[in-house]
Amino acid sequence: MFNNTEGFIVNEEFTASTPSILADDNRSIIFEAILQEADAPNRNKRIYGKDVLSEALNNPTVKEKIANKCFYGEAGHPLSTDIKRQAYIDQTNISHIVTSVKWEGNLLKGIVETAQTATGFDMRGLIRQGSKVSFSLRALGNVVKQDGAYMRVYSPLMIVCYDWVTIPSHPKAYMTKTISEGSQSNDVLNESMIMFNMADLAEYVTREDQRINAICESLEFPIAGDYSNVDIDRANQIMSIKEGNETLKIFLKNSVVKNMDNYFRRF
Repeated sequence: MFNNTEGFIVNEEFTASTPSILADDNRSIIFEAILQEADAPNRNKRIYGKDVLSEALNNPTVKEKIANKCFYGEAGHPLSTDIKRQAYIDQTNISHIVTSVKWEGNLLKGIVETAQTATGFDMRGLIRQGSKVSFSLRALGNVVKQDGAYMRVYSPLMIVCYDWVTIPSHPKAYMTKTISEGSQSNDVLNESMIMFNMADLAEYVTREDQRINAICESLEFPIAGDYSNVDIDRANQIMSIKEGNETLKIFLKNSVVKNMDNYFRRF
């Protein structure tokens, strides 16, 4: 429940080493990279389930970004720990675009293209020079539970992007091959969290979707003042309100789900 649940920003880093360049059109390098490994503990003793990552990647917003070639990543994680900064993409710092993703076993692979921006040209130039490159998940989440010696991350997880980083720490993630120009690989992982109160998300959604209070009042499903009886399934666009042994589920408006990023920018 939101009153006892804390959310976090997670930055999960991965690298790759230098592949041979197969083709060069002097504009962009396109390559395949392993972005993340699922169901395996990282060096920070956290585990990300494949089902959790798959659900996050199947979110309509992420799918729309990939389809429209707008799933951008930045050069480095934001230095500011402010959630407003962590939760959005700085268009002046875009270095690459993830144009597709797929699973091979527990490895999440992506096709990555260097952006035709000043930062993207820097990335392209460093790859040509043989520099190692890394990719790091930046995401918003709210449930982490103990799993033996490790901490397991649960849904909901909202993926912001995969940033280009340089600090190594995960032995399974690497760039595998270039498609248009390229590199070979290594590995990396680093992780950090920024805590915030998820009750604010429930308050934001009920304010933006004015049908919710009307439906709850008509069906006598009161929303607690601290939103302790509210849960949000962002992937399936459903808000659940619990009253005794019964639960009311309300489908959220598409406009509210699409604009949830605006909520995070308020912090």
